Amino acid sequence: MPFELQTPSENLTWSVDWDDGPWLATGDSVASASWAITPATGVTVVDLGNAANVSSAQVSGLTRGQHYRLTCTMVSTLGETGEQSIAIRCDFN
Repeated sequence: MPFELQTPSENLTWSVDWDDGPWLATGDSVASASWAITPATGVTVVDLGNAANVSSAQVSGLTRGQHYRLTCTMVSTLGETGEQSIAIRCDFN
């Protein structure tokens, strides 16, 4: 999985599109989604909610040189569960 980059001073919004892939059947939509990051020490993740089957979160407080996995877990209106992760590397510069 390729890494996305974020510097320690940035407060960036990351999103996952549940329509992009096998997660939602025709007529299904996102009922709820939750975010988690590992490692979590010192990191702030703010859930920005869901719009048009896209879930978003803002991430800040990363540590230079650290690699993170930001994961969104979704439950659909039809009871399906999906999980997507974003690998983030805190920029070395």
